[in-house]
Amino acid sequence: MKELNKNHFVLELIKDLGMKPISGNRTDSGKPRKARFVLLKCQCGNTFETRCDIGKKAKSCRTCSTAKAAKTHGESKSHLYSIWQSMVRRVKSDPNYAEISCCSEWQKYENFRDWSLINGYTKELEIDRIDNSKDYKPSNCRWVTRQVQGRNTRQLFAHNTSGYRGVCYDKSRDKWVSYIKVNNQKKHLGRFSNKLEAAKAYDTYVVLNNLEHTINGVLHESIQPKGTYAYIRTLQPS
Repeated sequence: MKELNKNHFVLELIKDLGMKPISGNRTDSGKPRKARFVLLKCQCGNTFETRCDIGKKAKSCRTCSTAKAAKTHGESKSHLYSIWQSMVRRVKSDPNYAEISCCSEWQKYENFRDWSLINGYTKELEIDRIDNSKDYKPSNCRWVTRQVQGRNTRQLFAHNTSGYRGVCYDKSRDKWVSYIKVNNQKKHLGRFSNKLEAAKAYDTYVVLNNLEHTINGVLHESIQPKGTYAYIRTLQPS
C-alpha cells in the first residue's frame, strides 16, 4: 500500500492500521468489503480509530465533537434537536428525498429551534411540509399531529390507476370519479369525462375548504376541460 502523507490529515496521524473489513454488500468476488483505517490523535490527547477517508476530514474526536455541540446550544440531547438532525440527514442521504432540500436558514439548529417555538412546537407534534413537492423551509412547514401528517403524503396507494389522488375510474359509466375523505367520511365530488378534470375538482375542494390534504398540483395546468369552471364554483364552502 502507498504510504500515507501526514500532511493530508487535520489531526496528528499516529499509525496506519491497514485494511479492515467494513459493513455493506460484498464484492463480486464474494469477499467482504474493506477500507483503510488509521489511528489519530485529537488535540485533547485522546486517540481514536477511523476510516482513512473520514479521518482526513476529522477535526476532533467524537467526545470533543459532542461537547462542542452541547456548548454551542446545550440542546444536543433534546427532542427538538433530534427532529432537526433527522430532517437534515434525511434530505442528504435518503433517495426518496433526492429532489428535496433544507433551506440555508435551517442549516443552523438555533434558527430552526426559534422558528419552531414561535410556530406552535410541542413534543406531541411532528414537522410537516405543506406542499410535499417543495423543500423544508419556514413558508412550507408546520407542526401537526401524526394523523394529519399521515394524510399529507406524496405516496399513492398501489391500487391507484389514475395517477391522481382522489380520482378513480367508473367503468360502468365510462367516467372519472372525484372524491375525498374528510374526518373518515367519503365525499363524492362528481364524475368527469377525463381524469385531469377530476383531479382539478379534488385540488379545488382542498384549497377552497382549507384542508390539510395533499393536492395533485394540477390547478396551474393550462388545459381546462369543458365544464371545469362551472363545477369549481359548486365546490366553494358555504
